[in-house]
Amino acid sequence: MKGDRIYGTSAGQVVTLVSRKARTVQGYAKVDNGGDGEDAFRMRGTAGNRKFAVRYYEGKKQITAGILTGRHESSEMAPGEEGTLIRVQVKPSVKEFKKVKRKRNGKKVIQWRRGKINLTVRATSLLESSKEDRGILGVKVK
Repeated sequence: MKGDRIYGTSAGQVVTLVSRKARTVQGYAKVDNGGDGEDAFRMRGTAGNRKFAVRYYEGKKQITAGILTGRHESSEMAPGEEGTLIRVQVKPSVKEFKKVKRKRNGKKVIQWRRGKINLTVRATSLLESSKEDRGILGVKVK
């Protein structure tokens, strides 16, 4: 995601990825401690749907369940420390986006439907629950 030093809003923190032919894409959300003291953050993210499978990772460890329930916590970070990097993997459903047509001559023609999903990744301070930041990862299928 982008938007260093932008807090409390998703404005300026939106990234859109394009999936051609329903291929898997991935983006990253990074949580930094912009506060005055040591802090850790509770993270929450948007679930997928029948058209888009969404998984969240920290390193190689899948943390999807914790992110979806809002129970995943970062490690403690010192002020100004760059911390947790969350990888968001989005796999569009080929079944939902691929359309096969037959021409009169019997040949198959493949067409790709368009679609989009917006995923919000949110981080809330454990010390001050009113302090929150979020970013949006959009995925378009073309």
